[in-house]
Amino acid sequence: MVDAMRAMLDELMGEDRDGDRQKPARNFSDDDVCKFHICGFCPYEEFDKTRTDFGPCPQVHDDRSKTQWEGLTDEERTKYPYERELKKWLDKMVDDLGKKVKRNQERLDSEANPAFLPEDQATIDGMGARLTELLASSQAAGEQGNVDGAQAAAAQADAVKADKTAFEADAKARAISNSSSRYGQQEVCQISGLIINSEETRVRDHKMGRNYRSWCKLHEKLTELNDNFKKRSEQALLPPPPRLPSKDKEAPRSRDADKHRPREHERDNQPDRRRSGADRERERDRVHRSSSGWESDRHRSSTRDSDRSSHRSRDRERSHRDGRDRHRSRSRDR
Repeated sequence: MVDAMRAMLDELMGEDRDGDRQKPARNFSDDDVCKFHICGFCPYEEFDKTRTDFGPCPQVHDDRSKTQWEGLTDEERTKYPYERELKKWLDKMVDDLGKKVKRNQERLDSEANPAFLPEDQATIDGMGARLTELLASSQAAGEQGNVDGAQAAAAQADAVKADKTAFEADAKARAISNSSSRYGQQEVCQISGLIINSEETRVRDHKMGRNYRSWCKLHEKLTELNDNFKKRSEQALLPPPPRLPSKDKEAPRSRDADKHRPREHERDNQPDRRRSGADRERERDRVHRSSSGWESDRHRSSTRDSDRSSHRSRDRERSHRDGRDRHRSRSRDR
């Protein structure tokens, strides 16, 4: 019981009615926060106490959450479905409004061509029955060969038909007059779908009313949402902007500059090519001379080695002969 009374007081006077209670910190994405309110149009709030009343909003209207939402960039808002859900609801309301406008216009059209008054309708029905009777009589007389009787009945039928047509026109005028005296001149409001009196003062009073102003705000909000979604769709189809060259990287050279640059390079390097050709010729000569000298030195070295080997061989032979001579001399001495 106490909790029920507290909830009722919170709803009527607010949660901080005593001045000592802090409002809970909310985020726009909280489940209890009204997403339509933060997007700028809550149908529960706008059509409260009008002919299009939806009843109380089941969620909290938190202005701080609305400020958070409004602080987001357009790219950040696209991550949440709140605007799409609001647009879906408003599209449904506008679709229902179109059906209401059509239905009320058909009603006015039927009242603009009302049925005949009861007494006039009875007279018209009697004249129609008399016309049918005369036509049948004329046909029967003709079948019996009574030409004069058939012609007389046909003439009376034509007279009754003319009287009936004239009477219907007068009866229709009386019906319209009677309808106008009851309802006055009426029209359908294309903004709210209501049937209103077409008098200037009545139209002005209608446009000053809450219901009309709420519908105007709805149409404006729906136009805004459609423009935003169209803009986002066009931006998604556009190619990404070109990247600017980094300061650390050298900007790419143009093709024309690349075409002329090799020629200038070749032109500038022609003397170097001539110098490098002469240097290569001198280098080949130096290598040739070096290789020739090396071959000569190798030949001389080989010759010296051969001479040394020959000397060593002769020394061995001489030493061998001396040894044999000494051996013979010893043998003789014995």
